[in-house]
Amino acid sequence: DSLNESEKAFAYFKKAAEYEWYSEGLGICYEMGIGVEENETEAFKYYTLAADNGNTTSMYRTGLCYYNGVGVKQNYAEAYRWFTDAAGNENVAAIYYLGKMMMYGEGCNPDPEAAVQWLLKAAEKNNDKAQFELGNAYLTGNGVEENDEIAMEWFEKAAEQDFAKAQNNLAYMYSQGRGYALDYAKAMQWYQKAADQGYAEAQYNLGFMYEQ
Repeated sequence: DSLNESEKAFAYFKKAAEYEWYSEGLGICYEMGIGVEENETEAFKYYTLAADNGNTTSMYRTGLCYYNGVGVKQNYAEAYRWFTDAAGNENVAAIYYLGKMMMYGEGCNPDPEAAVQWLLKAAEKNNDKAQFELGNAYLTGNGVEENDEIAMEWFEKAAEQDFAKAQNNLAYMYSQGRGYALDYAKAMQWYQKAADQGYAEAQYNLGFMYEQ
């Protein structure tokens, strides 16, 4: 029955596209193989068509295709351009990617200070990846003054959203007594959560702590 629903969805988006009414829907169907055979090239084509027609989510998805090389050759400069457009329309995921690319100079000149502002904007909208990157920025003093406590706060926010990398970093902070007080029990607890998600580094760290 769900297959029929998928096929119906694809047919609906396809029909809409014939009337030049584009949304991200058709691209998602092709990218994920919903109601049609998976086809990354077609996904990219329809994302771009919708993006050129002003669809914000499609601008973000076009950027993501360029960033990851899905249906098109990887191109950070193009990804950056599309994320900028989508971020201008308040797309939170695009705002995160824009911050991340500025932080590491992907497709643009590195600008850690500006990156932190974009990451903060996405983090405040509860984007777990932005919260994690912001934690790293405060941990290392990249674009901001180094501050273990603020790093810890952002890692915690992302960790509570089940983001494994943040759970691992939060556990590390507890195990070293950085940010908050030294707390091996909490370190073990957060390493365990990340390890349960299959995060290899946390599994290693957990094993190491059990040996102590």
